[in-house]
Amino acid sequence: MPLAPTERELEGVVAVVDGEGAVALTQELVRIPSVVGEEGELAQALYARMRRMGFDQVYLQDALPGRPNVVGVVDSGRPGPTLVLTGRAQTIRHELHDLEEAFAPGLSPATLATLRAGFLAGKGLLHDARLSLVEELARQPEEPTLHFLLGDLYARQGLGEQAKESFAETRFLMNGAAKTQ
Repeated sequence: MPLAPTERELEGVVAVVDGEGAVALTQELVRIPSVVGEEGELAQALYARMRRMGFDQVYLQDALPGRPNVVGVVDSGRPGPTLVLTGRAQTIRHELHDLEEAFAPGLSPATLATLRAGFLAGKGLLHDARLSLVEELARQPEEPTLHFLLGDLYARQGLGEQAKESFAETRFLMNGAAKTQ
């Protein structure tokens, strides 16, 4: 059995996806406060929504007391691999916090921003990584490493003009020469 879907299979999936419904659900869920340790209200809302959506099974499973995961099962009725989707925002936030706590005391702000950006980029959160660098650049606009890393993130996201500008600023700051285009 091939792992990659065929073009026809992809078209079939796209045809049944309710894009507006997905946006509405996302908007509904992000409006519910869900800070660490207080995710219960969000879990309950998601649980109720999944039941209304017709999942074959939906249940709450405490990850920690009072902090439930929502588990939903849709059985295709066919043998094959199981697909598991999971939310990672809280996990990444905790990992980043732990990383910063472990290293921050001995690092300069620019190095900490670089560490944070690298961690976030490694998790595929390129926009958040860029924000980390931009925030530190507002405090240290003459730090060439921050400009270089920002240029790299722009390039990885296909933002060629912004990348070019960041790399030019890096060269200017490192060489003390006029910016090159």
